[in-house]
Amino acid sequence: MNRLSTVKMASPSRVVLLACGSFNPVTNMHLRMFEVARDHLHKTGRYTVIGGIISPVNDGYAKKGLLSCKHRIAMCRLAINSSEWLKIDPWESEQDAWQETVKVLRHHQAVLDAKYISDSVNGNKPRRTDISPIQFSSIAKRTRRGKSSQVQQHLDSNDANNGNVTATVSRPKRRKLHLDVEGNQTGPEAHASSSNTYERGITPDDGYFSQINSPEFERPVQLLLLCGADMLESFAVPGLWKDEDIEEIVGKFGLVVISRAGSDAHKFIYESDVLTRLENHIEIVTEWIPNEISSTRIRRALKRGNSVKYLIPDPVITYIRSHKLYLQEEEKQ
Repeated sequence: MNRLSTVKMASPSRVVLLACGSFNPVTNMHLRMFEVARDHLHKTGRYTVIGGIISPVNDGYAKKGLLSCKHRIAMCRLAINSSEWLKIDPWESEQDAWQETVKVLRHHQAVLDAKYISDSVNGNKPRRTDISPIQFSSIAKRTRRGKSSQVQQHLDSNDANNGNVTATVSRPKRRKLHLDVEGNQTGPEAHASSSNTYERGITPDDGYFSQINSPEFERPVQLLLLCGADMLESFAVPGLWKDEDIEEIVGKFGLVVISRAGSDAHKFIYESDVLTRLENHIEIVTEWIPNEISSTRIRRALKRGNSVKYLIPDPVITYIRSHKLYLQEEEKQ
């Protein structure tokens, strides 16, 4: 039984899936990965996937043919327009430079901690509402911005209805403690000037630090990195990944790997000493319906004027045509 399975059977572990990549452009394969992973995790009976995050890479990645994040984020948003549980997060692409994957994971786990841990530590009971996940995300943002009266009014109006979704949105009024993604405290001036700092809404004496640093501590919501087998195999490429980053990505966060045709993820883990030691942190998901859509091949087809319908979402095709994208792959648009 792997580490992801070591949870209390009576209460499934809540997880959020994070996918990092170029999404240049986003394809149906990218979206299917989330669906396949969620199905697999739910069928184990041990996990509840409460959300999925798509994080387009920063322009500083400087990969040949990489469109500006403005276009890639816009296409991703169009692609998930019909999804009730996926969202696009521009944090990574909005930074001043390219961010290593481990730093992106730290950021998003910190955001999840800010949203859920203070309520867990302080014993606040969740409110029952009939709001959708998308509405809840918006409400939670307004709560963190201090617009509690608007949130309370929304909740009160929903209390009269039959709520089916449990959501924790209230926040007690406390002095804010400013932390960066490494968990270090920063002053108000540093908070105002740094995009990597968050208001956790917790105080030093509320038990956060002692509990989160405890080996026995279980986060209310755990972030898992969703990826394909090619990323798992890339860990073996000399000089591509720092050893300590692999340790943290796999050991602290965990991987959900979607297998692909011709790839044996289990064999690759066996051949890697590091991954073998951390294999209890890796969940392998088999995709029985072959899905070999490649963004590289999509760009090539577009450049040659070939149809890509049914390979990428229709709204994305419309966006590409209206902005005349991928006509010349080498050109930064």
